[in-house]
This record gives sequence, structure tokens and C-alpha cells, in this order.
Amino acid sequence: MTRCADRDNAPEARGLAMVDVTIRGAGIFGLSIAWECLQRGASVQVIDPYGVASGASGGLVGALAPHVPENWNSKKAFQFESLMMADSFWTSVQAASGLSAGYARLGRVQPLPENAALDLALARGENARQLWQGQAGWRVLNERPSWAPDSASGYWIFDDLSARINPHAACLALAEALRSLGASISTEGDDQGRVIGPGASTAHLVAVASLAATLGVARSPASAIAALRAMAG
Repeated sequence: MTRCADRDNAPEARGLAMVDVTIRGAGIFGLSIAWECLQRGASVQVIDPYGVASGASGGLVGALAPHVPENWNSKKAFQFESLMMADSFWTSVQAASGLSAGYARLGRVQPLPENAALDLALARGENARQLWQGQAGWRVLNERPSWAPDSASGYWIFDDLSARINPHAACLALAEALRSLGASISTEGDDQGRVIGPGASTAHLVAVASLAATLGVARSPASAIAALRAMAG
């Protein structure tokens, strides 16, 4: 009896639409996952009892800065790929929402505090040429840009990969973009489909990672699980 009743009360049995993915959390990570899933054909709902950008994602200033180009590993490579994807990602979000995310890849200037650091800075510039694959640069300048701070050594490091973003505005743009394509964002609701969010089980993480890989959100389930664990943990 119980199993029959469960089937009769299931959303699909009541004629209610099911979604492929439920995201628990309407911060910048949850909304970004929802956007990528939606772009690849999945139906998505986002649920957050406190609303969009209510937590740490509600800040006004965010820095997207690269790791130093040395001692390269998979984490640094993953971050580099993500930073390089940011331009097209936020362009598509802003186009769909009509709102600014406050994103701009403006670069970063760092004064060298002493001459002893010059050789290391030059070596990192050489590393960047190889590791950043010509897509971004790390240069040592001996002429002060008009807007740069003083440098005791007379040298400055400039990388053109760093960017800034307004996290609160970015979340609002993501939320509007999601709604414009039919996703729902609410403060309460039932989990449907694959679920990702705080407290998600390992089984859910693996299932959503597999779906993400299938949809093209990640290159493979293994590469997606690491990012999803950070969200669920």
C-alpha cells in the first residue's frame, strides 16, 4: 500500500513537471552551476530559503586573480581555464539578463618591494609565457604606469589576467538570466531530479557530476566531483 501511495503522490503521477537538477543555494556558485546546466538542455530549479545572494555572495567587490605561474599543478591549471572562460561566461549572462555583472578583466599592477625580487619576477614572466599559452601575460615594467603605486625597486609586475567582479550584481544577473530561460528560483520547494547543495550525499555528488559531464558542464565526472564537493562541504 505504501509503495502504491508513494507512486500516486509522486510529482509525475500528479501531472507536475519534474526538473533534471535541483540546486540548493542561490549564491554565485549555485546560480552558475544552474546556468551551465540550463545552457546544455537540463531543466533546473534553484532553492534557497534566504533568497539570491544572501550570504557571502552578497558582497560588492570581488577579485579574480590568477595563481603565480610557477610550481604548476592541476589546481592551478583548472583555475587558469576558469579565468579564461570568464569573459564569454559573463557576456552570455549579461546578454540574457540585460543586467551588468560588474565583471571586467582589467589586469593587476604590483610594485616590487626590492631589487632582490626582480629575478624571481622575471622568471615568473617566462613561466607565464609557457603556462598561460599566450592567452594572458605577466610582465615586469621599469616605467611606472600613471595610476600605479610607488615602487621602492623601481619595477612593477603587471598581469592582464586578473579581473574584478561585483558578486551581488553578478548573482542578480545570473538569477534574471535563469528566469528568462524558464528556470525557477524560490525560497522553498521539493527536491527533484539530481540534487546538489550543502549536505548532499556522495551518491548525489557522483550523480550530479555524471550529469554535468554528460551535459558538457565538466570534462568528466571526476573533474566535476572536486568542484561539487567544495560546494557540498
